[in-house]
Amino acid sequence: MRALSFRPGLLLWVFTLIFLPLFVVLGFWQLNRAVEKEQMKAMNDGVVRTAGQIDWLAPPLYADIEVNSVAIPDLTLLLDNKTYNGQVGYEVFQLHKTSQGTLAVSLGWVAGSPDRTQLPNLVVPDRLINQKVTIRPTPTNPLFGVDANMRHETDSQTWVVQTLTTQWLSQLSQQNVLGFVQLIDAEAFGVGPVVWQPSVMSPAKHRGYAFQWFGMAIALLGMFIYAGLRSGKQSKN
Repeated sequence: MRALSFRPGLLLWVFTLIFLPLFVVLGFWQLNRAVEKEQMKAMNDGVVRTAGQIDWLAPPLYADIEVNSVAIPDLTLLLDNKTYNGQVGYEVFQLHKTSQGTLAVSLGWVAGSPDRTQLPNLVVPDRLINQKVTIRPTPTNPLFGVDANMRHETDSQTWVVQTLTTQWLSQLSQQNVLGFVQLIDAEAFGVGPVVWQPSVMSPAKHRGYAFQWFGMAIALLGMFIYAGLRSGKQSKN
């Protein structure tokens, strides 16, 4: 019996060693995301919690909570380049102090002006009493960091921002900013409408993507073995 010769070649070795672990890692990442979404779904069981019942080191995204808070005065944050029905404007953020710490509250959308020096007319709440909010992700911008955030040239109490982080807000306000929430009834406070919506992929969809990645890994491994054996056979001949 002749011994099998396995000679896939250097390029195929390199290709497989790079992409096979990548496909496997992506598959397990999707499975982990499915577990996280199931835990998130269990957390969002319709029970409205208070800010004190939340672990703010790992806040459950999209969970609804009820807050009682007082706004930090003389500080308004306008998240730039937010559109609504084709009109450019801002998403208005305000910092609110609770007994657990400070929350960055989105008050909804407001239209902007073609003249960037002109600020929108805002009516913002000085406090929130038993108001329902949704915990949301950090509003980041892939193109700009916090270095692009600027104090408005005609109003020192207003910042036009491109991205927000709890660390940057904590440094700006000298407060312990816990996280970001969306005021659900934003239009009742004269701002609104709400332009942010949660984007949640179902656990089943994550598992489907995981099986696709694992399938690609198996297919790649099969092609690697087949090509190696075929090349080895041809080389022997």
